[in-house]
Amino acid sequence: MTAAEFEAKVHEHWTRAHAAAMQGQLAEVLDTVLAIQAACFLRYNRQAMALTGIGRPEFAARLREHARREIEYALRVARRLNDLGGHSEFDANALVAEEGPDGADRLDPDRVAEENRVARRVVVTTYQDILGWIGQGDPVTRHLIESILDEERST
Repeated sequence: MTAAEFEAKVHEHWTRAHAAAMQGQLAEVLDTVLAIQAACFLRYNRQAMALTGIGRPEFAARLREHARREIEYALRVARRLNDLGGHSEFDANALVAEEGPDGADRLDPDRVAEENRVARRVVVTTYQDILGWIGQGDPVTRHLIESILDEERST
């Protein structure tokens, strides 16, 4: 999946979640955050495997580290969702398109890095939108999203 396709999918999910958010359904917003984090986890791991296979273990190791952080973020969000009485879906299926095994773009480290920079910008923008919606209405959730956003920006 290209970064543009990922961006379109994230935007589509956030649009639906934002509509739910306007009705006060924070659980749906957090479930969207979970889907985004799960999709990022899968994306980084898929790229790491492809790049390991072509002899780029250093780059693959960095991608695995990104994946590890993404799943940590997802678990933090899932705990908050559960605290609020919601249910953690971790459903990234709608955000992840299956790529063929011979996808040349997956084997080009420069292309992978650029696509991931674009995808990260999409995630950061989405989280900024979520913070705008949350406002000061739920300080615990706001702090959680702010801390994830700060960590996303620093990596």
